Amino acid sequence: METDFNRAGAESRDRVPLTGYILSGGQSRRFGNDKARALIDNQPLLIRIAERMQHSCNHVFTVADKPEKYNDLGLVTLVDELPDCGPLAGLLTALHHAKQNETDWILLASCDLTELKTSWIDLLQQSITPAADVIAFQGEFRKDGKTRLLEPFPGLYHTRLTAALETAIAEGTRSFQKLLTTHKGLVTSIEKPADWPSVAQINTTNELRNYLDQSP
Repeated sequence: METDFNRAGAESRDRVPLTGYILSGGQSRRFGNDKARALIDNQPLLIRIAERMQHSCNHVFTVADKPEKYNDLGLVTLVDELPDCGPLAGLLTALHHAKQNETDWILLASCDLTELKTSWIDLLQQSITPAADVIAFQGEFRKDGKTRLLEPFPGLYHTRLTAALETAIAEGTRSFQKLLTTHKGLVTSIEKPADWPSVAQINTTNELRNYLDQSP
Protein backbone atom coordinates (compact mmCIF):
# COMPACT_ATOMS: atom_id res chain seq x y z
CA MET A 1 0.00 0.00 0.00
CA GLU A 2 1.35 3.43 -0.95
CA THR A 3 2.34 5.62 1.98
CA ASP A 4 0.80 9.09 2.25
CA PHE A 5 3.77 11.28 3.20
CA ASN A 6 1.60 14.40 3.21
CA ARG A 7 -0.40 13.09 6.13
CA ALA A 8 0.52 13.80 9.74
CA GLY A 9 2.51 10.76 10.78
CA ALA A 10 4.43 11.63 13.94
CA GLU A 11 3.41 9.92 17.12
CA SER A 12 1.97 12.13 19.86
CA ARG A 13 4.98 12.83 22.07
CA ASP A 14 6.21 15.66 24.21
CA ARG A 15 8.61 16.84 21.51
CA VAL A 16 9.02 19.86 19.28
CA PRO A 17 6.95 19.37 16.09
CA LEU A 18 9.02 18.68 12.98
CA THR A 19 8.43 18.79 9.25
CA GLY A 20 10.73 16.59 7.20
CA TYR A 21 12.52 17.56 3.99
CA ILE A 22 14.72 15.34 1.83
CA LEU A 23 17.20 16.97 -0.55
CA SER A 24 17.02 15.21 -3.91
CA GLY A 25 18.12 17.90 -6.34
CA GLY A 26 21.64 16.70 -7.10
CA GLN A 27 22.71 15.58 -10.56
CA SER A 28 24.01 12.18 -9.34
CA ARG A 29 26.87 12.44 -11.84
CA ARG A 30 29.16 10.15 -9.83
CA PHE A 31 26.40 7.58 -9.45
CA GLY A 32 25.47 7.53 -13.13
CA ASN A 33 21.70 7.83 -12.70
CA ASP A 34 19.20 9.13 -10.14
CA LYS A 35 20.53 7.73 -6.87
CA ALA A 36 17.29 8.66 -5.09
CA ARG A 37 15.78 5.71 -6.95
CA ALA A 38 18.62 3.29 -6.17
CA LEU A 39 17.31 0.22 -4.37
CA ILE A 40 18.13 -1.14 -0.94
CA ASP A 41 15.97 -4.11 0.06
CA ASN A 42 13.94 -3.50 -3.13
CA GLN A 43 13.01 -0.02 -1.90
CA PRO A 44 14.15 3.31 -3.44
CA LEU A 45 16.53 5.20 -1.17
CA LEU A 46 14.22 8.21 -1.20
CA ILE A 47 11.24 6.22 0.07
CA ARG A 48 13.41 4.37 2.59
CA ILE A 49 14.38 7.71 4.16
CA ALA A 50 10.89 9.22 3.88
CA GLU A 51 9.30 6.31 5.73
CA ARG A 52 11.81 6.63 8.56
CA MET A 53 11.25 10.37 8.81
CA GLN A 54 7.49 9.97 8.95
CA HIS A 55 7.66 8.39 12.40
CA SER A 56 9.00 11.69 13.78
CA CYS A 57 7.57 14.31 11.40
CA ASN A 58 4.11 15.73 10.80
CA HIS A 59 4.71 15.80 7.04
CA VAL A 60 7.55 14.79 4.71
CA PHE A 61 8.50 16.54 1.45
CA THR A 62 11.33 16.24 -1.02
CA VAL A 63 13.21 19.19 -2.56
CA ALA A 64 14.41 18.65 -6.13
CA ASP A 65 15.25 20.39 -9.38
CA LYS A 66 11.98 19.60 -11.18
CA PRO A 67 8.33 19.74 -10.13
CA GLU A 68 6.49 16.44 -9.74
CA LYS A 69 9.81 14.58 -10.07
CA TYR A 70 8.84 11.99 -7.48
CA ASN A 71 5.05 12.06 -7.68
CA ASP A 72 5.14 8.43 -8.81
CA LEU A 73 6.69 7.57 -5.44
CA GLY A 74 3.96 9.38 -3.51
CA LEU A 75 6.10 12.34 -2.41
CA VAL A 76 5.23 15.99 -2.91
CA THR A 77 8.21 17.69 -4.58
CA LEU A 78 9.21 21.28 -3.80
CA VAL A 79 11.31 22.91 -6.51
CA ASP A 80 14.64 24.51 -5.58
CA GLU A 81 14.11 28.27 -5.40
CA LEU A 82 17.70 28.89 -6.52
CA PRO A 83 18.68 26.44 -9.28
CA ASP A 84 22.33 25.35 -9.49
CA CYS A 85 23.20 26.74 -6.06
CA GLY A 86 23.81 23.40 -4.39
CA PRO A 87 22.29 21.81 -1.29
CA LEU A 88 22.12 25.08 0.66
CA ALA A 89 19.49 26.24 -1.83
CA GLY A 90 17.52 23.12 -0.93
CA LEU A 91 17.77 24.02 2.75
CA LEU A 92 16.60 27.55 1.98
CA THR A 93 13.62 26.21 0.02
CA ALA A 94 12.73 23.95 2.94
CA LEU A 95 13.02 26.75 5.52
CA HIS A 96 10.85 29.09 3.45
CA HIS A 97 8.22 26.36 3.04
CA ALA A 98 8.29 25.54 6.75
CA LYS A 99 7.94 29.20 7.71
CA GLN A 100 4.96 29.62 5.40
CA ASN A 101 3.37 26.62 7.10
CA GLU A 102 4.16 27.88 10.61
CA THR A 103 6.69 25.18 11.45
CA ASP A 104 9.72 26.31 13.46
CA TRP A 105 11.97 23.25 13.22
CA ILE A 106 12.67 21.04 10.22
CA LEU A 107 14.37 17.67 9.98
CA LEU A 108 16.68 17.74 6.97
CA ALA A 109 18.04 14.64 5.25
CA SER A 110 19.62 13.82 1.91
CA CYS A 111 18.24 11.19 -0.43
CA ASP A 112 21.50 9.20 -0.36
CA LEU A 113 21.54 8.30 3.35
CA THR A 114 21.86 4.57 3.92
CA GLU A 115 20.30 4.73 7.39
CA LEU A 116 18.05 7.02 9.40
CA LYS A 117 16.83 5.77 12.75
CA THR A 118 14.13 7.14 15.01
CA SER A 119 16.58 6.96 17.92
CA TRP A 120 18.92 9.35 16.08
CA ILE A 121 16.11 11.83 15.52
CA ASP A 122 15.20 11.53 19.20
CA LEU A 123 18.79 12.46 20.14
CA LEU A 124 18.61 15.54 17.93
CA GLN A 125 15.26 16.60 19.37
CA GLN A 126 16.46 16.12 22.93
CA SER A 127 19.32 18.55 22.22
CA ILE A 128 17.14 21.49 21.17
CA THR A 129 17.78 24.64 23.21
CA PRO A 130 16.38 28.19 22.86
CA ALA A 131 19.80 29.44 21.71
CA ALA A 132 20.35 26.88 18.95
CA ASP A 133 19.30 27.24 15.32
CA VAL A 134 21.00 24.02 14.20
CA ILE A 135 21.35 20.63 15.89
CA ALA A 136 23.92 18.42 14.18
CA PHE A 137 25.96 15.30 14.82
CA GLN A 138 29.74 15.66 15.06
CA GLY A 139 31.73 14.19 12.20
CA GLU A 140 35.39 13.38 11.64
CA PHE A 141 38.24 15.53 12.93
CA ARG A 142 39.56 18.19 10.59
CA LYS A 143 43.17 18.14 9.43
CA ASP A 144 44.18 20.26 12.43
CA GLY A 145 43.20 17.35 14.69
CA LYS A 146 41.42 19.73 17.07
CA THR A 147 38.10 20.68 15.55
CA ARG A 148 35.53 18.43 13.98
CA LEU A 149 33.41 18.53 10.89
CA LEU A 150 29.66 18.41 11.32
CA GLU A 151 27.21 16.01 9.73
CA PRO A 152 24.53 18.15 8.06
CA PHE A 153 22.28 15.10 7.48
CA PRO A 154 20.26 14.22 9.38
CA GLY A 155 20.05 17.52 11.19
CA LEU A 156 17.54 19.90 12.72
CA TYR A 157 17.32 23.47 11.42
CA HIS A 158 15.22 26.35 12.80
CA THR A 159 13.55 28.88 10.53
CA ARG A 160 15.48 31.59 12.42
CA LEU A 161 18.47 30.52 10.31
CA THR A 162 16.77 31.77 7.14
CA ALA A 163 18.20 35.31 7.07
CA ALA A 164 21.77 34.16 7.74
CA LEU A 165 21.42 31.47 5.08
CA GLU A 166 20.11 33.95 2.50
CA THR A 167 23.10 36.21 3.17
CA ALA A 168 25.56 33.32 2.97
CA ILE A 169 24.21 32.13 -0.38
CA ALA A 170 24.22 35.68 -1.76
CA GLU A 171 27.89 35.96 -0.74
CA GLY A 172 28.75 32.76 -2.62
CA THR A 173 28.69 30.15 0.14
CA ARG A 174 27.72 26.73 -1.23
CA SER A 175 29.05 24.41 1.48
CA PHE A 176 27.19 23.22 4.55
CA GLN A 177 30.52 23.02 6.41
CA LYS A 178 31.31 26.67 5.69
CA LEU A 179 27.83 27.75 6.72
CA LEU A 180 27.92 25.81 9.98
CA THR A 181 31.48 26.92 10.79
CA THR A 182 30.71 30.58 10.12
CA HIS A 183 27.65 30.41 12.36
CA LYS A 184 29.03 27.94 14.91
CA GLY A 185 27.57 29.99 17.75
CA LEU A 186 24.12 28.95 16.54
CA VAL A 187 25.00 25.26 16.31
CA THR A 188 24.61 22.62 19.00
CA SER A 189 26.71 19.59 18.06
CA ILE A 190 26.37 16.17 19.64
CA GLU A 191 28.22 12.87 19.39
CA LYS A 192 27.24 10.54 16.60
CA PRO A 193 25.26 7.46 17.67
CA ALA A 194 27.23 4.28 18.24
CA ASP A 195 25.30 2.56 15.46
CA TRP A 196 26.26 5.13 12.80
CA PRO A 197 27.04 3.13 9.63
CA SER A 198 30.52 2.99 8.12
CA VAL A 199 28.92 3.79 4.75
CA ALA A 200 26.58 6.63 5.72
CA GLN A 201 25.91 8.09 2.27
CA ILE A 202 25.98 6.68 -1.24
CA ASN A 203 27.56 8.70 -4.03
CA THR A 204 28.76 5.92 -6.35
CA THR A 205 27.61 2.46 -7.36
CA ASN A 206 30.72 1.06 -5.65
CA GLU A 207 29.63 2.62 -2.35
CA LEU A 208 26.20 1.08 -2.80
CA ARG A 209 27.76 -2.34 -3.40
CA ASN A 210 30.01 -1.92 -0.35
CA TYR A 211 27.02 -1.05 1.81
CA LEU A 212 25.00 -3.99 0.53
CA ASP A 213 27.97 -6.33 1.09
CA GLN A 214 28.23 -5.18 4.73
CA SER A 215 24.51 -5.45 5.42
CA PRO A 216 23.35 -8.53 7.34
